Amino acid sequence: MRLGLVLGYWDTNRPAEQVEIAVQADDLGYDSVWASDSRGPNCWGAEAFTTLAWIAAKTTRVHLGAAVAHMAARTPAVTALQASVFNQLSGGRFLLGLGLSRPAAVRDWYGQSFPRSPLAATRDYLAALRRVWEGGGPSVFIGALGPRNIAQTTRIADGWLPMHWSPFRATGCADAIRDAPPGFRVAPLAHALLCRDVKAGIATVKERLTHYIGGMGLTGDNYHARRMAWLGFATEARRVHQLYAAGRHADAVAAMPDAFVDETSLIGPERRIAERLTAWRDSGVTDLLAITNDLVTLRALPGLAR
Repeated sequence: MRLGLVLGYWDTNRPAEQVEIAVQADDLGYDSVWASDSRGPNCWGAEAFTTLAWIAAKTTRVHLGAAVAHMAARTPAVTALQASVFNQLSGGRFLLGLGLSRPAAVRDWYGQSFPRSPLAATRDYLAALRRVWEGGGPSVFIGALGPRNIAQTTRIADGWLPMHWSPFRATGCADAIRDAPPGFRVAPLAHALLCRDVKAGIATVKERLTHYIGGMGLTGDNYHARRMAWLGFATEARRVHQLYAAGRHADAVAAMPDAFVDETSLIGPERRIAERLTAWRDSGVTDLLAITNDLVTLRALPGLAR
């Protein structure tokens, strides 16, 4: 199982700090570093290709991935050209992760209508990329959350970038990749925090996850809340979303179940994280992408993952 690092929002780390963290990851033996097209709770946003190009100039070995680049932000031709040139200039280190984003972001950020058929839109986008590449190009991952999108991803992409993966629940995780072809990569994003007090660590990560479950869209289009429900936390997901939508953010955090946070993250002292890494590996994960800006955690994970 390869180990990757997901860089945080720019309101969590200043840009220069992100580059420093990425350089450390390169030195520590991480296989990949990932950045996204994103807008955090308190920032205007970040753009994946520019961020990764800056990091590419400062590193020599580590793979550089977009997790994810929004399809609505670029035409397929632009994405194909950017990805191809980036891959060549970085010595073949680029990994392209794509996602449709959520309907509100597509409408408000990019001034477009969300596709009536997300599955068809994703298929068409990938087909257009590959026409430009003519059989070449970097590996393509898709940030799929729903069951039909995941099933399609195993057929048309090189890998899947899931969020909210639990190695302890087959439904929506190991079961979802049962029919994936040999060599298909499963690269979940997981919050990681090395700490002595597991309960305190869960409380820290819980605040971050609540933003996804509660704030990423309205009730009908929050794919993160849907995925949490799919993993067996339907009542809790609905409650978190309702509280967040009502502006009761602290109550939403309190309503987030410890079990969901713990199962989908790596939290605790070294021995506990090492044991959990074994469970992640055994559940079919090929690449574990750790979300952390904690330098102690950053430095410890490569040794624990061996």
